[in-house]
Amino acid sequence: MSQFDTSVFSTWAKEAIPKYTERKLNLRMVMAEFFGMMFFVFIGCGTAVGFSSLRSNAFAEDANDAVTPDTNTLIKELSDVIVTNSSFGVNTAFAFGMAIMVLAYSIGHVSGCHLNPAVTLSLFLSGHCNFIQGVANVCAQVVGSILGASFLYGMVPNSSESSLGSNAVSPGFSSGEALLGEVVMTGFLCYVVHMCCADPTNTTISPMGPLAIGFAVFLGHAVLIPVDGCSINPARSLGPAIISGTWSSFWVFIVGPFIGSFLGVFVWLLTSKGWDRENAVTPLAPRGSAPVDITPDIKLTGPVDEV
Repeated sequence: MSQFDTSVFSTWAKEAIPKYTERKLNLRMVMAEFFGMMFFVFIGCGTAVGFSSLRSNAFAEDANDAVTPDTNTLIKELSDVIVTNSSFGVNTAFAFGMAIMVLAYSIGHVSGCHLNPAVTLSLFLSGHCNFIQGVANVCAQVVGSILGASFLYGMVPNSSESSLGSNAVSPGFSSGEALLGEVVMTGFLCYVVHMCCADPTNTTISPMGPLAIGFAVFLGHAVLIPVDGCSINPARSLGPAIISGTWSSFWVFIVGPFIGSFLGVFVWLLTSKGWDRENAVTPLAPRGSAPVDITPDIKLTGPVDEV
């Protein structure tokens, strides 16, 4: 049974650092990230907007009535509000988690289904994504998020008054508290991604990786929805913010997830057996079935590869 020692860092460095400078770009991966992010934002934020509308309109009818509602009506409406409020967080968290799981099974073999700049950064740090591909993926994620939020804007009534599921620090919480939550839960997500789908010694859980990652996203939202609506994904926050013009404490939803990506990779290095000298093997692809070294559509330097 292997034991952790400082060789884990040197072994990781030898494997990961050469990946940083690979000049490869796969356009199919970029397109998969673009469309995947568009669907993710539309589904997740659309669920949040729908339940927010139900909550805000719970007493709207009676507020406009001249006659005061009777006791039975008030009790019924109060129970409706309680049910709606209690189900809001669970349904929204479930929508985000299920969307990631379904998309991971759908496009995981194409791009790894990052759908999150923080996850892409963590996979770059761990040597599973080169710099050029990572930048292209992040750009695709951001544009996809904006497009998804635009579609949501066109679907929602009175969209000019809607935040479109944008993140904001909730009353009673400070920006620092929200930042800490974003760091921890993004770190948790990146750690789960690596342990389930990118760990060199994990040869058994890969087909179930999307399920675990989907539940990790669900848990992140279950914890953070009361705090700040839960970002753990800078691109998911940026698209709705741009379309709705909601920028309150926006820096929290950029800085927190990116710090969390470093945390996730660090914890993975400390706990994974894959970087011990005696256990080092070829790493698996991130989030499922895509091979680590995918033949690129475009090779920026060097001879042209034969198809």
